[in-house]
Amino acid sequence: MMVEVTYQMVLNTLQTTGLLIGIFYYIMVLRNQQKNQEISLRNQEETLKTRKYAIYKGVMDIISSPYGTKAILLIQDNPISSYEEWRELTNSNKEYFQAWISVCHFLEISGIYLKESIMTIDMYAHYLPYWFLGFWRQNKPVIYKIRESVGPSYFRNMEYYMDSLEKYFEEHPELAP
Repeated sequence: MMVEVTYQMVLNTLQTTGLLIGIFYYIMVLRNQQKNQEISLRNQEETLKTRKYAIYKGVMDIISSPYGTKAILLIQDNPISSYEEWRELTNSNKEYFQAWISVCHFLEISGIYLKESIMTIDMYAHYLPYWFLGFWRQNKPVIYKIRESVGPSYFRNMEYYMDSLEKYFEEHPELAP
């Protein structure tokens, strides 16, 4: 049995082959685009991590600087138990007040970064959480008393940070200070 090859058969075979090659090429292009998108997403995630680390390092450099360390030590060496004690200490020792307000501003900025999702609470939970929570617990009555005269927004972001830190350690007691 002999099959007669006609011009139409050759043309149909070439069209089918061309169509199959086109489909194969299209699939390969789609796969390549998908791989490129995955690589791009990974690169974006790495860039975001790097940026977050740079911000975190910048914030932590402030508190770990000689000035920040001096502020922490000055506050640590002068514990207070009431608003009246705090008021007396800040009136008699301007260095103490500067140290106190610097730590409060550091914690306020950290709270803003946390609230705006620039930083995550687990990042903050690694650096001096015991000290910052102790500072907050000791100074919460002072902050609340000052809020009575200046308004409810006074160091509100610091409170958000501290509440988030306490909640984090409730959820992860194995990491708690």
